[in-house]
Amino acid sequence: MSDAYPADGPQPDGFVVTLSNNLETKTITVPTFKNPDGTTQLKFDLAELDRTAFAITARAKAPG
Repeated sequence: MSDAYPADGPQPDGFVVTLSNNLETKTITVPTFKNPDGTTQLKFDLAELDRTAFAITARAKAPG
């Protein structure tokens, strides 16, 4: 979950989430989550991952 991008400002097309540890690195593209008020944000459920420890970074994808 992230803070929302305002409805009246630039919004990303999606997010690139990178999960890494000493065994592997996984990159996942996550679509933006649109809120009813027009804002968007990252919504990524960590419960779907296996229980391996990962360092997690997320980067917004620029529109276009």
